[in-house]
Amino acid sequence: MEQISDKAAISRIEKEICPKCGNFITETVLLDYANVFEVLPEEIIFGNSEELEKTLEWIFDRLFFSILQKDLSTHSDLYKNVDRVSITSQKAVLSMAEMFAEFNLQRYNFLKSDETFMDSVNKEMDRTLSIGEKFINIERDFITTPINDDTVIDSRDICDKMWWLCKEKMIRSFKTNAMPSILEHFAYSTINSTMNFWIIKEFCANIVPTVIEKMKNNSIFKLGLLSKQLIQDFLKEDLPETYQQTVPIKTTRDGGINITIGSRARKNDKKLPDNELKKQAKLYEIAMKMVQNGEQPDDKLLAEFEKYDIIFKEKPKEEYIIEEDIDSVISRVISSKYNGRSKNYRPVIEDGYPIFKVSNNISDEEMDALYMRRYEDTHFQNQVIPGYFTNNSQIGHRLQELLNEDILSMVESIIHMQNNLLLFLTDEDLLTFAK
Repeated sequence: MEQISDKAAISRIEKEICPKCGNFITETVLLDYANVFEVLPEEIIFGNSEELEKTLEWIFDRLFFSILQKDLSTHSDLYKNVDRVSITSQKAVLSMAEMFAEFNLQRYNFLKSDETFMDSVNKEMDRTLSIGEKFINIERDFITTPINDDTVIDSRDICDKMWWLCKEKMIRSFKTNAMPSILEHFAYSTINSTMNFWIIKEFCANIVPTVIEKMKNNSIFKLGLLSKQLIQDFLKEDLPETYQQTVPIKTTRDGGINITIGSRARKNDKKLPDNELKKQAKLYEIAMKMVQNGEQPDDKLLAEFEKYDIIFKEKPKEEYIIEEDIDSVISRVISSKYNGRSKNYRPVIEDGYPIFKVSNNISDEEMDALYMRRYEDTHFQNQVIPGYFTNNSQIGHRLQELLNEDILSMVESIIHMQNNLLLFLTDEDLLTFAK
């Protein structure tokens, strides 16, 4: 130690005394130590390669811990020592954690809760074991506060996977961008500020976005983004409470000439022979053109139409409102297909006619009205909901409730799928993928 010039500094170091200036080790002592022990100055401060890796992993762990906290930019009052680095790094590590579908659902529940931290368990240990005559869950049976299964996550598992993806980039970046700045004009008291600068400018602004971009191109990790989008953009649970069970359906039918075809066949459940069906089709085409041109058939042609079950009838304008159960309307919306589609779908030919429960003496007019109403209900013709987006908007709210159920079911399926796929991965796979 005779080669070390600052004996007082050596004494402080040995007694673990840090001066008020914060320079625990001066540059002079650092260089003297490097000469005496024949090592590089950076090895004295950060250790060898293995020790440096452990240090960076520890830093990564501390940064990643913030995924268990509320948004620090708006809830800094809940936690201690929140600064710019905390807020910036939380956004970065959250963007990585969001590549995991289960995290997105659990964090969604957490942000709605009044809890300060998300619960965390080790999934490998979170299982019931038989010890003697007792069943014990190591993760849950020895804690004072029950775990909230709506918000719990295995943060260690996510952190480990992300460390392997970031590891090599962090080590290279630290050696290139942080070490030279720390050692060029060494001052022990400035190490923390230099580290904070590196975390913001390199880790948050460069390393994390690079890793995320790579993950976005992988089908397994993209499942996390899909779950996030479903939850963030389509799940809406803060719906206004309402007791409205029905909505008014206003039906308006214009007056004019109405043509019905096949009403007798439907009523009698008896179809025309094939040759007569062809004749009927030709006559129906003629009838439609006459209506379009505002023409009326003469008595001879009218008789021909009636012979082939084509009826001309003048109808007045109709307008009425009925109250329909909201779930019934939504059921119609879900079951009726192809309405309003631009793609040219071939019409679906139904086998037989719809079944109505009617009296024995029902008139042709009443029967036609049933078929007309069925057509309107399945094709949403002539129907409107007054105040659709205002006083009768409950149909949209009820639809959202049903969508919420489907969305949560989809997210659960995505979670199962991604978690199972991730079980195939090894640390080496992640390290190779990150290159």
